[in-house]
Amino acid sequence: MKLMEESETFFFKNHLSQFLINRIVYECTLLELFMDLCERIDEIGFQNIKGTRRNNDLILRDFVLDNSRIEFSERELKRMIELVRAHVGPETSRRFSCVDPYLRRQGNTCAACGSIVHGNKVFHDDHIVPYCYVYENLLDNGQALCPNCNSKKLADPYFAIKLFIERKGRIDEKIRVFF
Repeated sequence: MKLMEESETFFFKNHLSQFLINRIVYECTLLELFMDLCERIDEIGFQNIKGTRRNNDLILRDFVLDNSRIEFSERELKRMIELVRAHVGPETSRRFSCVDPYLRRQGNTCAACGSIVHGNKVFHDDHIVPYCYVYENLLDNGQALCPNCNSKKLADPYFAIKLFIERKGRIDEKIRVFF
């Protein structure tokens, strides 16, 4: 109980959003679980998972449930299956994309730090779930990041947590980690 009181005091004194912290930790945890599943798939090979001629989605669902340490909601399970499907799909080439649609969706700001686009400032096309795990097999897996945030993120699943701490809780709520 004392720890809960201390954490609430910490959040209040530092003007931190407990909701935002919880959301970021939640999404980073799910991303880490997905990356663990990818390692497992790569160890045993997807063909060894398939085994029978059942529907691929049922096979993926069983694999996710059998190899996860937690229980998923239907929404989480659906997203996890979508990501695993992208991982076992064909390795596609990196797309040549324009960040304009992401910038429009994000209100002409960096999804991580909220810096505003000025003049000809360059923004980077970032893969929310790292490219090395899902290639180009997800449709809505992009966001615009400023060069500084993009260089810090790389494929670090804890980037959002680190950014949150570095910026003392002042990060844009538009940042996406998993969903």
